[in-house]
Amino acid sequence: MTNQKGWLRYYENRGTKPRSEVIESIKYVQEPCDALDLGSGAFVESKYLLGNGFSVLAVDPEEGLKSIARELASERFNFECSKIEDFNFPLNVFGFVCANYSLPFIPKSKIQRVFRSIRNSMQNNGILCLQLFGINDGLNKRWRSTAFYSEDEVIHLIEKFEILNIDSLEGFRKLADGRTNYSHVFKLILKK
Repeated sequence: MTNQKGWLRYYENRGTKPRSEVIESIKYVQEPCDALDLGSGAFVESKYLLGNGFSVLAVDPEEGLKSIARELASERFNFECSKIEDFNFPLNVFGFVCANYSLPFIPKSKIQRVFRSIRNSMQNNGILCLQLFGINDGLNKRWRSTAFYSEDEVIHLIEKFEILNIDSLEGFRKLADGRTNYSHVFKLILKK
């Protein structure tokens, strides 16, 4: 998706339940800490993290999210309207980072730099939860601006992290817009 209306419709259909990967991955975090929600969308995971005592910096390029972010504003929540690849990552701040279905929308030519920036922004033993689209995904031939990865490419991207969990899932699933798609997703929980 490349237009704002498409993303806002996606956020409406996304629901309010945090992704299971985030629920699972915060079990690896010793105590609430500073968290970074990359590609935060409608702030579902941000709200979940706030509810569990985390302080959250949410990053998303959609201008339409600013009004929702203002409703969440507190000393433990901040929003920055920015593309992930343009975000100025601080050093050694975050004990938890989630990038739920957001990194595939970064061009492959920029993803190595983004992974370095994410890693550098994390504290030692920090946890990273993310998903990447696999090359067998049915959208691979249609979404030209989206990055799809082979297993070898994924392993290369995450080589500086300790792998806590990696799943390669394939099968038909319903998308947030109601269409059915053959999905291929790598779900990862990593440790710095």
